[in-house]
Amino acid sequence: MKNVLALLVSPKTGPRSPLTWRPAVLGIGGYLVAYGVIRCFFGPQFFDWNPVFSPDGRRIAFNSSRHSGGDKHDEIYVMNADGTAVRRLTDNDAQDERPSFSPDGRQIAFESNRDGNREVYVMNADGSGQTRITNDPGDDHAPAFTADGRKIRFLRGGELYEAPTGGGEPVRLTKAPPAIVAVSPDGGKLAFSAGRHSDLHVMNLDRTGDVQLTDRYAYPPLVEPGSRREFLAGDSSLAFSPDGRILACESDRDGWDRWRIYRINVDGSGQTRLTNGDAHSPAFSWDGRRIAFTRNYEIWTMDLDGSNEKRVTRNLGIAGLFATR
Repeated sequence: MKNVLALLVSPKTGPRSPLTWRPAVLGIGGYLVAYGVIRCFFGPQFFDWNPVFSPDGRRIAFNSSRHSGGDKHDEIYVMNADGTAVRRLTDNDAQDERPSFSPDGRQIAFESNRDGNREVYVMNADGSGQTRITNDPGDDHAPAFTADGRKIRFLRGGELYEAPTGGGEPVRLTKAPPAIVAVSPDGGKLAFSAGRHSDLHVMNLDRTGDVQLTDRYAYPPLVEPGSRREFLAGDSSLAFSPDGRILACESDRDGWDRWRIYRINVDGSGQTRLTNGDAHSPAFSWDGRRIAFTRNYEIWTMDLDGSNEKRVTRNLGIAGLFATR
């Protein structure tokens, strides 16, 4: 709506609230559109998603539609951890998302469909040198650097692959693992759930030692508002802590469409809810002391115990205007 929408208020007086002006004229591009009571509603003007900390904890990379007012594709952005100095790193008409820093903080891997299907790309942390490192008819998702920074792991067709950072033939590491996967920092373990509403498991990379961490049948059933249908709750969006001992996930075990972030020890003990409000996409800082996440399509951070929540980006505002007589 920026530079497109003009709101002209009549000199007559009348009842007024923060959300209503009367009487008024709503004009777009200089043309009269409506006359009457102008009402507005507040909501996200754009969407910030998938935050990740840099290794030194000073920056956060994320994908956002802020450049298009939330109506189009996402690009990769980076900012200081306090939300200042936001900088756009990618600029094209495709969907760029899920950034991941290299261990030395000099590169960022991400996925993009700029060449048709989703592939894995790498760029310098300042946005320069954007290079595609995978080329497959299928989609490649969720790239993450290995601990030594020499390779990137990603998902292809529900399986885990690994490719050299500089490009080269990918190597398949697993055979048909579940679709939602997190890899421990040392590369030795997989955490997974078979879908959006499923139990969490941890196992070795060779698929031995499978340990079930959660039991969705132990959660109260989810009752869809306005109906009597019941669904099973579950956990998804998994992330390992840097030492590999803790998992963070988002879960709707607390009620219909009430997604909260939980932390769980990799042996299944210590399941603790960290957020009370809606929260998604947790990611640990590299020192394991903080977690970045998304709430109301904004980036937030908190300490490992759920305390000290801080909103880092702000995108709520007037999301729409309409006129009634």
